[in-house]
Amino acid sequence: MDFLKVVLVVSLGLGVTWAADQVVPVTDSAEQAAVEKQLQDIQDTLGQDDPGELKDFVPSEPLSADIAIEFPSDI
Repeated sequence: MDFLKVVLVVSLGLGVTWAADQVVPVTDSAEQAAVEKQLQDIQDTLGQDDPGELKDFVPSEPLSADIAIEFPSDI
């Protein structure tokens, strides 16, 4: 009987979630268009022709993880 209660509660939760998404969608086309425009602006600024292509990061100065640290020999 407890199993059926759990199944009922889970199915009610999923049903309410689905109904809420039908009434108020998470994203609309205006928001999606604004996001796509921002992404295109960023890609234009960075000069990337292929959005799937990643460029190697080359730091202008050594990173803190690249600096050698000397430890005592008794560690």
